[in-house]
Amino acid sequence: MACASGTAAIALGVDWIRQGVCDAVIAGGADALSLFVLAGFAALRALDPTTCRPFDQNRRGLAIGEGLRWFC
Repeated sequence: MACASGTAAIALGVDWIRQGVCDAVIAGGADALSLFVLAGFAALRALDPTTCRPFDQNRRGLAIGEGLRWFC
């Protein structure tokens, strides 16, 4: 499920609460960016070749980053 696993975990928790399986659920997820993952996105040519602008509707690819300028 890759980066969607946290969302899937939260949705499963919601289902369990709605079905009465649990009274409360703690769910979440994290997606760690590594050089291996970055290389995969680069090989797919999925990255925006310009600077990070994640909210720009005219960007030309993914804008990923972990707070490091090198990734953007």
